[in-house]
Amino acid sequence: MARPDDDAPERGTGPVALFSCTPSGRVLGVGTALGRLSGNPAGLAAGTGAEELFHPASRARLRRALRAAADRAASGSAVFTLLRVDGTGVEVELAWSVLAGSGTEPQVVFVGPATAAGTAPGSPGGAPERERWASTAMLRAVADTSEEGIWVVSPTARTLYANDRLAEILGMPPERVRDAALLEVFGTDPALSGRRRSSRGRDPQRVEFPYAHPDGHERRLRVVAASLHAEDGTPEATVAMITDITDVRRVEEALRTAELQDGLTQLPNRALLVDRLSAALGRARRGTAVLLLDLDHFRMVNDSRGHDVGDELLVGVADRLVAAVPGDLTVARFGGDEFAVVCEDTDECGAHELARVVLAALDGPLTIDGASVHVTASVGVAVAPAGSGTSAVDLLRQADTAVHAAKGSGRGRVHVFEDTLGKDVEHRYALSAELRAALAEEALHLEYQPVVDLRTGDVIGLEALARWTHPERGPVPPASFVPVAELTGLAPELDRWVARRAVQEMAAMRAAGTVPADAYVAVNLSVTNLTEAFAVEDLVRWTEEAGLPPTQVVLEITETAVMQNTDLAVRLLRRLRDQGFRVALDDFGTGYSSLAYLRDLPISALKIDRSFVSGITEHPDVLAIVASIVRLGEAVGVDVVAEGVETPEQRALLHRIGVVTAQGWLWSQALPCSELIGGCGWTGAPNAWVGLPAEPANACATGDAGVAEGIRRLLALHRSGASVDEIVAALDADGLRSPAGLPWQRASVARVLAHQIRRASASADGGKAPRRGVVHAEVLSPLVDGSGRPRALCPGDLVELQRSGRE
Repeated sequence: MARPDDDAPERGTGPVALFSCTPSGRVLGVGTALGRLSGNPAGLAAGTGAEELFHPASRARLRRALRAAADRAASGSAVFTLLRVDGTGVEVELAWSVLAGSGTEPQVVFVGPATAAGTAPGSPGGAPERERWASTAMLRAVADTSEEGIWVVSPTARTLYANDRLAEILGMPPERVRDAALLEVFGTDPALSGRRRSSRGRDPQRVEFPYAHPDGHERRLRVVAASLHAEDGTPEATVAMITDITDVRRVEEALRTAELQDGLTQLPNRALLVDRLSAALGRARRGTAVLLLDLDHFRMVNDSRGHDVGDELLVGVADRLVAAVPGDLTVARFGGDEFAVVCEDTDECGAHELARVVLAALDGPLTIDGASVHVTASVGVAVAPAGSGTSAVDLLRQADTAVHAAKGSGRGRVHVFEDTLGKDVEHRYALSAELRAALAEEALHLEYQPVVDLRTGDVIGLEALARWTHPERGPVPPASFVPVAELTGLAPELDRWVARRAVQEMAAMRAAGTVPADAYVAVNLSVTNLTEAFAVEDLVRWTEEAGLPPTQVVLEITETAVMQNTDLAVRLLRRLRDQGFRVALDDFGTGYSSLAYLRDLPISALKIDRSFVSGITEHPDVLAIVASIVRLGEAVGVDVVAEGVETPEQRALLHRIGVVTAQGWLWSQALPCSELIGGCGWTGAPNAWVGLPAEPANACATGDAGVAEGIRRLLALHRSGASVDEIVAALDADGLRSPAGLPWQRASVARVLAHQIRRASASADGGKAPRRGVVHAEVLSPLVDGSGRPRALCPGDLVELQRSGRE
């Protein structure tokens, strides 16, 4: 911007009136001489409108001058009437010129004699002299106040004029610049030398080149040069405006780097990845593949070790990937804990092999802050054949779908994208739209499974389970729609619906006497609901409206959900506890690192996952794990609930090791509120199982004649040579029930027979059970026909027995 306050008198002409503004009329600066001429020595502040300087009679002329300047007209002059403080006007001759400054907007400089028009010193009333004076004064004012270096060079490259700013830019004394030739300073620069030789070029030429500054650093200079010609077209000189743009280019380069490079790992970022992947797809001869890596359980590192360690881990992973991948391939950070590798001219086999190499590179601990940190990754692979027309965005989307499939199948593995995966994604999104509509239309319903006290057989609580019957698809299992709700952001809405409906229906069942007055209702919370935005106040309001004490509402969250953001989860759980609600940690034992936080978590119960319960009768190690969980619950003062109890043997073992409460199909499947209030009751009659011994052969001692008769009938049919299918049909025809209170099935028949074999083997071997999967002839000795001859099992029976061991 021009500096108009330094209105130095022109030699022999008096003071210079000067002000500058933008083409839009915003004042940049007003000289003191112009202020004195208008009677306002203080002038106008920068940023005000230029029209305020002028009498209304001259404002239209000013606007025309500014429009011409905006259209890049080089210069002009006119007589303007300044507005004095007393409202009168004073005419002044002003010449104007456009100065292309270093900023983004040019400035218009007005300059003239600081006297009234017609009285310019040296030539009163002489128009030619006024024009000459205005031109000379304008050029001198522009040159002396410019932020750019101005250099006027003769056709022989000798300096005709150089301002002081040019000397500052070049780092040379002013006298050295004025005495130097152009090529002595810049060398044989082709742009400037070419401009000097041009005799007819009139358009300004813009060039940028490096300059070796005397301080030893290289600078970037921008030169805008234009030729001056005589009336006959003969070149007289070249005027160059020179700007030091070193800092500008440095900032631009830093911005470009920030836009295309990840600041933490120094790898290409997503924007550069997409660019390079697009280029690879365009020039591929065989095919192009992209590998997307997602670190497994990375959030656990951040939560347990801190974000600084997490950042160092990401840097270490990046270094390993770069070392493992061939140098001509692009390794990029896709975002968060995801990395990508672009493979050019490859096929599915080559991409899959590289994915294996990448996983092997991550094998082994990374030493961070003096400690070993292990990391694994799931890899999704997507391949586009040459000429397929697949875009970079589509290929990355396919790889993202594949990596989610890899995580869902067990993590730490490679999954290649297939069309079926894409169809599955489309199915999930279609299902999410239908689920959203179902929630809005209240088309879902709840079913309840009883939680039973193993000591008394009483129902002490209910778990509310969401159910959805689609009008076209039929029943949609929760394993299908719950993950869809979490992926598409519907989980909070689904949880709110379940919680509100559960407390309402629980209040109705208590009023109807269907459940005991002190029974609780348990509601599952999604991982996406463990945020600060969870509406605890809504839950409080719903329980108050239903007349249900908060202490009789249990919120179940999974162990993995807590570990994904422990600090946030603890804060939320404490808020719930403070309001009187109870919290149960669901699927306990299937997650990670819970023991480190269990002492501090405000929970009231642990729920042993059904995967443990199903194996306690067959695997001593599983039984030991469950017993350890029970002791752990006792140590930290929380209840333990066993899920998925299906057999009396499981119930008896759980009771023996100290489990007090349990739920499962042994007592009942989940039933809707309407059926329970209507008197259907629990299908397994929970109280009937109180005190049932662990051995089904002694079922006759329970007083349940139907169960005992069923077992006796089963063994009798087996001794008579009936097959498993014939036994099932006969028991069903007689209306006999299994120990679980359900119709007999092939598996339940096989379990009873397998139990008899184990008991017989224990007697024969002094109490030791046979090895799994091995059936000896002596084990079958108790199973004899009426004449006392051993009854051998048919091949189909053996298959059922072996399968029963797995189940």
